[in-house]
Amino acid sequence: WKTRPNMLDEANHVVQTLARAQSAVDFMNRNAEEDKKKFMEAGLPWDPKQLTRVKLASLKVAKYVMKLSLSANQRYQGACGDATLDPKAVEHLKTQVLTLLEMALKFGFR
Repeated sequence: WKTRPNMLDEANHVVQTLARAQSAVDFMNRNAEEDKKKFMEAGLPWDPKQLTRVKLASLKVAKYVMKLSLSANQRYQGACGDATLDPKAVEHLKTQVLTLLEMALKFGFR
């Protein structure tokens, strides 16, 4: 895992990575009974807790993206009162905060 240079890139990477895992888990959930039978026939252990672990990981990712959003919001709030900052930089922070919040909310309700 390589940390991205800014919060928005990091959040995008995290969400995309987990989205791929979630689609695999959804597929596994649809075929769980068939897979369980196949595992039993092959003499392999079946662990339904794996699916639960992946679902819990998605909650942790949503929490992580929300933390990134709140951190960006704190930076934005601090920048608003700083008269020495370029207004374009402050506007960029505002856009970043709104994008991160939107991403966190979409991911959280997925």
